[in-house]
Amino acid sequence: KFHLYNSFKAVFGKTPHQYANYIKLLKAKELLMAKNSSVSEVAADLGFGDVHGFSKLFKKFYSSSPSAYARPSYR
Repeated sequence: KFHLYNSFKAVFGKTPHQYANYIKLLKAKELLMAKNSSVSEVAADLGFGDVHGFSKLFKKFYSSSPSAYARPSYR
């Protein structure tokens, strides 16, 4: 278990959990910009447990709230 974890981190520079969140956040940004989905719909579609946690992680990664990406000014 630890060998796989350490090998993954050595190759990708992130833990498996960090990498999964990275992929989810890329998809979230894409969905927010392309569709008229609410932040809560996107969070649920991508498997986040709650909107607050999703929003906090999104803001940490993109330095902007997910609702800001859903606005027409970013399109």
